[in-house]
Amino acid sequence: MRKIFLGICLILTCALLAGCANAGNEGSKEAVEETTVAEETAVATEDTQTKDDIVIEPTDYTDMENWAINDYYNPEKKDTQADVFFIYPTVTFVAEQENGITNINDDLRKSVAMANVGFADCFEDGVRMYEPYYRQLALDYELEYTKKHEDLPNLLRSTEAKTDIFAALDYYFENCNEGRPFIIAGYSQGAACVQVILEDYFGQEENRAYLDQMVAAYSIGYGVDKNWLNSVEYLKFATGADDTGVVISWNTEGPGEKTQNVLLADNPSDTLVINPINWKTDDTYAKASECAGSYADGKIVTPGMYNLQIDPERGCVICDNNDAYMIYNDEAIFGGESLHLSEIPEAYLSVRENMHDRIDAYLAKEKVSMLTDYTKAENWAVFEEDGTEKVDTIFFCPSLVTSSKTGTGTGLPEEMLPGIDTVLKGQVAVFEDSTNVYVPLYRQQVFDVNALTAMDMSDPVHWMFDLYRNEPAYEDCEAALDYYFENCNDGKPFILAGHSQGSALVHIILERYMKNHPDYYERMVAAYAIGMATPKDFMEANPHLKYATGKDDTGVIISYNTEGPGAEGANMVLCDNSYVINPINWKTDDTYAPAEDNLGSYVDGEIVMNFADAQISFERYSVVSTADRPYGALVDYTGTKCLHGDDYQLYMNNLKENVKTRVEAFLAK
Repeated sequence: MRKIFLGICLILTCALLAGCANAGNEGSKEAVEETTVAEETAVATEDTQTKDDIVIEPTDYTDMENWAINDYYNPEKKDTQADVFFIYPTVTFVAEQENGITNINDDLRKSVAMANVGFADCFEDGVRMYEPYYRQLALDYELEYTKKHEDLPNLLRSTEAKTDIFAALDYYFENCNEGRPFIIAGYSQGAACVQVILEDYFGQEENRAYLDQMVAAYSIGYGVDKNWLNSVEYLKFATGADDTGVVISWNTEGPGEKTQNVLLADNPSDTLVINPINWKTDDTYAKASECAGSYADGKIVTPGMYNLQIDPERGCVICDNNDAYMIYNDEAIFGGESLHLSEIPEAYLSVRENMHDRIDAYLAKEKVSMLTDYTKAENWAVFEEDGTEKVDTIFFCPSLVTSSKTGTGTGLPEEMLPGIDTVLKGQVAVFEDSTNVYVPLYRQQVFDVNALTAMDMSDPVHWMFDLYRNEPAYEDCEAALDYYFENCNDGKPFILAGHSQGSALVHIILERYMKNHPDYYERMVAAYAIGMATPKDFMEANPHLKYATGKDDTGVIISYNTEGPGAEGANMVLCDNSYVINPINWKTDDTYAPAEDNLGSYVDGEIVMNFADAQISFERYSVVSTADRPYGALVDYTGTKCLHGDDYQLYMNNLKENVKTRVEAFLAK
């Protein structure tokens, strides 16, 4: 078990007052307005009393004088999206009660204001900040009992510190939180308090639900024992820069430290640690130049000033380029090379950026569960509100999200935007000459190798259809269609179109949405579900649908996938015994269509004539082309000669002509 640690941060205050603090601990803010309040009266106890007999009255947190920071009514913070609840470190030297506690008074307030500089203010940016004054253990008491108590959290559990902080949390959640995401953060003694909160406060049944709103818990300067963390089933340690609902902790030493440090577990290698520059948990070296900025001498220094590397055996980060060890450093307690006072200043801006990265990731995860609002223009890549054509096209984009800040298999609509221009020019352009175009952004399934490894490659198309029937992507597609038909369609004929993931969704739309809206379906010119097979058993299960048989039939599905000659291996967009049509001659047999009949391919941003031929292969149920284009690289999932990315582009002008032909045929009816 760990020994209790010294309440060091008022070593920080000592250093500030003495004018000899190490880098990152100097500087001052404007003096806060002092308010005179009566000291809290210590609860009298007798030697015969047990811990359970003692009733500790909490500080009154309805009184704003008992908050160092309370941003609930701060007009500058009204538009922020998250909160930080911060617990300051040890800021008092001399205990005022026999149990080592100091009261909330003017001296404590002054010390907290000084200790916040370079520490708490790291977390104040762009959030609502809450920092309660609490009755804490004084430094002299901690020094006296360092070798008599096993660890600080256990000692805090029987003191006014826990009572006050829990009362402040109750007030915060009941009056200020309003369901907002929050961060719990603390430094030194405050970090030990964070661990008590995580286990004892959130461990209470009536408070457990708050954990769903917790972005992260920063326990900085007091190590997290992995055995303790494993014993609390709902807690987990951070593994990277943007995971959420996690505990984050590190302690810092010089390279020569080998003795016991009471900030760490008895067995230091049991101490969990993350590097606050690169946010890795291994021993990857992080140079000072990789840090966004350190805090030193009252200002932010960019880039950072400290090289940091995790030593897994020491359970801390080692700094090899700064020997500003603690001014008061009892080797028997901290070892000789403690950089405890640098643990926030050393990576000040990196910590601040990380806070925002985790908040953004949390908000992104929350947004995954929210139906996209199609009344907002930002959720449409193209929205031709004043289109003059007699027919519309609603186009559903292919996979554009290869990684998501949500950390889930679902991306956000806005994450499609970096790749949208390529889709508009190479695919959506097919429909622009003959129709008004609408392109909704939606919560896509993330396309990455992890997603592919889960796919049933013996029957990938049916696997994807089953997946999309119950995913946010399809929910959004229905919502976009609802908005379109209720606000834009005005009874006009329309085309459904897509590619790849978008075409899988088109199939599900035809199966479900159009079956449930037969009046809409009667106005459907065609569905261009290109880049995804149309299985014959899918059509048999949906007798209200029909597949194209030529160039001008309407109310039909049009689909094909493109490969090079001699393709081998499973292709995730192909399906045995499926329908396929040739996009040059618009036949469904294996009649060869030479490149001379191609009206123009879109190649590297230009229209090229006579570039691609086409012939249906019933061995692969694909369209085979000898066009000179690079093949897809994911051969385990797309086969050896996949031209999936060129499904539209190779036949651009033929598709344009066919859209025009089908539109004219529908209108002629």
